[in-house]
Amino acid sequence: MNVTTILACKPTAFPDFKPKTVISTIFLEHAERLLLLMRCSQEEQPGTWGVPGGKSEENETPTQTVLRELQEETQIELSADQVEYRGHRYARIPGWDYLIHLYFAKLKDRPIVKIDPKEHCQYEWVSIYAFKLMPLIKGQDEAFDILYADRIWQRLDPKASEDLQRIQNKALLILRKGSKSLVFGSQRRFVLNLIGTSGSGKGTQGTMLSQLFGIPNISAGDLFRDDLRANTPLGWIIQTYDKQFYPSYLPDEIPIGMMVKRMSEKDCQTGYVFDGFPRTEKQGDVVRDVLLRENDFHVPLFMDIPEADIWERLPGRFICPDCGHQVRKFDENPWPGFCPVQAKEGKMVKLEHRAEDQDKGKTERRLKLFSDHREGILSSMQKRDAVKALPLTNAISPRDVLHQVCSHIQERLDQLAECNAND
Repeated sequence: MNVTTILACKPTAFPDFKPKTVISTIFLEHAERLLLLMRCSQEEQPGTWGVPGGKSEENETPTQTVLRELQEETQIELSADQVEYRGHRYARIPGWDYLIHLYFAKLKDRPIVKIDPKEHCQYEWVSIYAFKLMPLIKGQDEAFDILYADRIWQRLDPKASEDLQRIQNKALLILRKGSKSLVFGSQRRFVLNLIGTSGSGKGTQGTMLSQLFGIPNISAGDLFRDDLRANTPLGWIIQTYDKQFYPSYLPDEIPIGMMVKRMSEKDCQTGYVFDGFPRTEKQGDVVRDVLLRENDFHVPLFMDIPEADIWERLPGRFICPDCGHQVRKFDENPWPGFCPVQAKEGKMVKLEHRAEDQDKGKTERRLKLFSDHREGILSSMQKRDAVKALPLTNAISPRDVLHQVCSHIQERLDQLAECNAND
C-alpha cells in the first residue's frame, strides 16, 4: 500500500498546486468484484492495474469523460443514469497535478469486456477484498478507500486519526468502517487461525491476510524449516526426530514452545495469523486456554479441501534453498522458476521442489495424520469461537478463496463493533 498521499480533499494539501488536467475514473462492480485493467509496457506505470478512466477532452463534462473512456477502454456502454458520482479529489504525483472525479456503478450482470491492446494487455474482475493486493497505479488504493469507506473494515494509519491519537498503546492496529473504529493492541489482539492439511492453501492465504491487515503470518512449518537451515540445536532435534518418526508430529511441547517464542516478538503485539497451528487437540487446548487472551478477536477458519485436489497441488510447491521462501502452484511469480524474494535483490536463485512432497508414502501418512487429528482440533477451537468451514477446490482461485475468508472476517468485525456499541 502507498505510504505517500496522492489524493487530498483540498488543493492546499499540496504546495503550489497547479492542475494540468482533469481525470474521470469509474469503479465498476459486479458480484463484489471490480474491473481492473493492466497497463501495457508502452504506457506510464506499465504492468500496474487500474480501473477504467482517463483525461477529459475540451468542453467535456466529467460524466461524459468517464462514459467515453469506459467505452473506449472496455467497449462497455453505460448511460449517465447508470453511474453514481462520488465526488472529486485533488491529486499529485511527481511532476503532475490533476483533478480526479470518482464514479461508481454496480452492475447486475457481468458485461463482456473488450480491451484496446494498445493501452491494456489484460483485464480481471478482482474481489473487493483482494483489490489492494494488486500492483496498482498511483492513488488507486486511496480512491478505493474513499468509495468503500462505509462497506469494508479498512486499516487506518493511527497518526492520521486525531480522535485516536490519545491512545497510549504504541503497537496499534486500527480498523475503520464509516464512523466506527476498532482498535487492536496488547489489550485485544487481532488473531486469524488457518486450519487445514498440508497443501490446503494456508500459506497462500496467510501471506495475503498478513499484507491486508498488517499482522505477521506465523507458519509452524516455516519455523521448523528455519531451524533446520540454521542448524540450531532445536533444528538438530527436529532432524533427528524426523529421521526416526517422520511423518509423525513432533512432541506437542516443541511446536508450542516455538509458537510462544515467536508470538513474544514485537511484530505480534497487535495480532498475527496462525498458519498450521494447532495440529493436535492438545495444541488446540493450549491455544484456547493459554495463548489466546479473553479479549482477543479470534477467527478460526477450516480450509476444507478434497484430498484429490491436494495431490494435484503438491507437485506445484517449491522452496528457495537460500531463504526458505515458498512458491505454490497458484502463486503469482514474476520470475517463474526462481525465488521472487531473492530476485528483487538481484540474485537469481532457482526454486527446488519441497522435499517432503516428493515421497508419496510419506505424503499419504501426513494427510492421514491430519485427518486423524482434525475433529479434535476443530472441537477444541469450537469451545471458544465458532469455526468457519470453507469448502474449497482447485477450481477456486486464491483470490476467490480470500474473498470467502475476508467476507467472514468482515462479518465477525461487524459483530465485534456491535458488541462494543452495546457495552
